[in-house]
Amino acid sequence: MASELNISEIYEQNLNFLIGSGASFGYLPTLQLSLKDSLTEEQFTVETLSVELTKQNQETLNTLLFMHYYNSCIKPAIESNPPVPLPPHRLEVISHYTDFISTVSSVIKEKKSNERKCNIYTTNYDGCLEFAAENILAKGGQTVSINDGTSGFKKRYFHTKNYNNHVIQRGIFDNYSTPTPQINVLHVHGSVYWKKESGHIVVDYGNQDAGISFSARELDILNEFSTIVGNENATENDLLAFQRNDEIACQAFWSKYNKLPIVNPTKWKFYETVFEENYYQILRHLSFELERPNTVFITFGFSFADEHILHLLQRSLSNPSLTVYVCCFNEPEKSVMCEKFKDYPNVKLVTTEAVLNFSAFNSEVFTLSKGDRTANG
Repeated sequence: MASELNISEIYEQNLNFLIGSGASFGYLPTLQLSLKDSLTEEQFTVETLSVELTKQNQETLNTLLFMHYYNSCIKPAIESNPPVPLPPHRLEVISHYTDFISTVSSVIKEKKSNERKCNIYTTNYDGCLEFAAENILAKGGQTVSINDGTSGFKKRYFHTKNYNNHVIQRGIFDNYSTPTPQINVLHVHGSVYWKKESGHIVVDYGNQDAGISFSARELDILNEFSTIVGNENATENDLLAFQRNDEIACQAFWSKYNKLPIVNPTKWKFYETVFEENYYQILRHLSFELERPNTVFITFGFSFADEHILHLLQRSLSNPSLTVYVCCFNEPEKSVMCEKFKDYPNVKLVTTEAVLNFSAFNSEVFTLSKGDRTANG
């Protein structure tokens, strides 16, 4: 299953990417917690801790967990007035995305004129792809169209059918017609820039307000909670001893949190019908692309913990002309992926000598000017 990823061998095929949270490492906190299981000593994640708290009927602690998740991960992603300029660690992550999109743009420009497109699917809702796209388009002179699935004028409405729209450059006298290279960006888990309006999804990259706020007392309790889940010497027993049942307005929080247009880390579904319908339409779009002949699917920063996507991909691997490149962060991740895809010869695992982070992906794996690349198994 080990393989190199050579752009010169794949660029003319139907190109698709899946970008997961590993690509945005360092931009916002991840779902990983420092709190450990007292028996296994394994660190909890937001998902696994929520499962444990639900099992023990700890409604208030589970609510505090998602208050912590909202405050540390979601709110910084949707805030309409982020710090300007962005802190260096965030700028570095966005620069990796910018380099990636620039390379993708250069690659699809080399394809045949009627095939100059690719799809970038992402489970992230941190806004990094949007920041990077803006960086590229702001430079001017770009001849690539980045399609986010919207149409409209003052209001931009999202629909998957808009990914079939293409920009064509024509001569003044219609003496030539050239399709503009196009990158489709599809948010598999929804987007913080979505909002429901009259049965439709409006995309607004400006002002966003989830309407979630906490009292001063709730913030104090939340800070204490965050300290515990961020303590590598603490276990779930320390958390269970932290009880504030009468001081947290659980229902008031959930009534607003459940309206967020993103897939919940534990439920893996939307609560709003409009969002759910589009979520499945994007998965359907992905399924159709993987069924097409001569398709290449490159995944980076994605753990395949989402069983919807894992099973969808495994079903599609019966397509003999589909080739999947799974970029593995390190050897332990490679072992996990090897087990997931051991029955599928058209899955290639890509690693590098050091860890395969976004910088290494851009410079050693998905690059037009490879140096001493050592991608191997």
